[in-house]
Amino acid sequence: IPYVYCFPQSCMAEVQLDDNLVALLKSGGKMTITSSNFQNKPNPVEVTLNGFSAAYDGAPLKQDELVAKQRELQEELRKKAEEQRKKLQEEQDKAKAAN
Repeated sequence: IPYVYCFPQSCMAEVQLDDNLVALLKSGGKMTITSSNFQNKPNPVEVTLNGFSAAYDGAPLKQDELVAKQRELQEELRKKAEEQRKKLQEEQDKAKAAN
């Protein structure tokens, strides 16, 4: 898939989500998306397709449900970042105390 938009720090590609592609996604277990870095080396990312059919064929989320799920995700990410920050701080404090 060729890139269609390029910015100083990234490029984007688009693909039409037609019936054939949807059928492939529904029947697959995983897909690999490969981008190229600034050195033109491949960066493959494996994505699971488990649950794709249920999500695609299922009922759409209401706007308020989507907002609530996004808030939950943001809060979970904030908690994980805080845990990592505390862990890093503890390790730095241990290293300082050892010197």
